[in-house]
Amino acid sequence: MIARVHSLPSRRDRRATTTRGARKPNLVSMNQRPILPTIPIPLVIGCVLFVGVLGYVVGTSLSRREIATFLLHPPRLGGLTLPGLPDTVTIDTADPDLWQYVDLDYGRSLIPPDTAGWDLAFRRYQIRARGAMSATGSAPFDSAGEPETVVDSNGAVTIGKWYRYGMASHLLEPKGLVYFIRTDEQRIAKLEILSYYCPGPIPGCLTFRYAPATGPVSRSE
Repeated sequence: MIARVHSLPSRRDRRATTTRGARKPNLVSMNQRPILPTIPIPLVIGCVLFVGVLGYVVGTSLSRREIATFLLHPPRLGGLTLPGLPDTVTIDTADPDLWQYVDLDYGRSLIPPDTAGWDLAFRRYQIRARGAMSATGSAPFDSAGEPETVVDSNGAVTIGKWYRYGMASHLLEPKGLVYFIRTDEQRIAKLEILSYYCPGPIPGCLTFRYAPATGPVSRSE
């Protein structure tokens, strides 16, 4: 009886078998590039605008704010009845619920309810004149004469927009307008708003100067 002898596989045969059984690399996955997420354009624009506004706010808040400030100063006794230089007055207008009254004829601060003879009233940055009022524009205060016409009214007149809002300083800046007021005793006074700030600057110190107006008078009803 002849026994079969099985020969062992050679080294070359084992290498061929190993090569045939190995997995081939995924060429498709290796050649693909990673897909990056797409950011919506409106979102990018919004972020840029937000950063710009934030930078502007921080920059303006850190910038030095320069504006004229005044301490409280009552009107000069005698007011328009006395000749002399213009009188500069600073009124405490910090209380948002309380009107402050001034008599220009005699230079008095009036305390409610006794406000008879008032010519100007102040509350915060709001200003009212008792009756007639007109404005010259940006004429210099010292050289501003009396207007050709002062229009009378049947009640108090609001002096509006005497200021401009400073976008960089965030402060109320006077426009430099000169107003003419007909007082309770029919005198004509010229008036200029100088500031709305106490030292700091802290709002609530409304400052103005006034003096008798000179020149021809024309009355319009």
